[in-house]
Amino acid sequence: MRAHYGCAQRRFTRSCQASRKTLGASSKARSGITVNILNTGSVAIIFMVPGVEETLRVNGQAHIVRGDALLEGMAAQGKRPLLAIGIEVKECFFHCAKAFKRSRLWETETWPGRDGMASLAQVLIDQIKLANTSVEELETQIAESYARRLYLSESVC
Repeated sequence: MRAHYGCAQRRFTRSCQASRKTLGASSKARSGITVNILNTGSVAIIFMVPGVEETLRVNGQAHIVRGDALLEGMAAQGKRPLLAIGIEVKECFFHCAKAFKRSRLWETETWPGRDGMASLAQVLIDQIKLANTSVEELETQIAESYARRLYLSESVC
């Protein structure tokens, strides 16, 4: 099993063992998937590449990896991830493109407008009941995080 979805400059995953049944993926230490791995040990990942209508699905048992050699190889923009996720692949298969073709997902001219949709900041405030923070303040923090801390672990999101 070899999955190299991602370009040479942004390698998200890599085959880690000669058996080709282990996959490594970079991660933020506090992400939801990390908590799920610690609680269940299982993951399911769907790889989507813009413009490619088929997807690759990987299911397996996961573990947190902190090996320096692996993490160095997954650096992006000179920033090394804090940890990686090792996946012992149990199932790996492609999904056909029927759903993407029916939904016209990659045809940007068919996308609905953003007006009327809640922003990330609004959803966060509504769902986690952030006190003493306005939507505008949180939107500013998120925009700053995208602009200045894209590869840092202390990002807002």
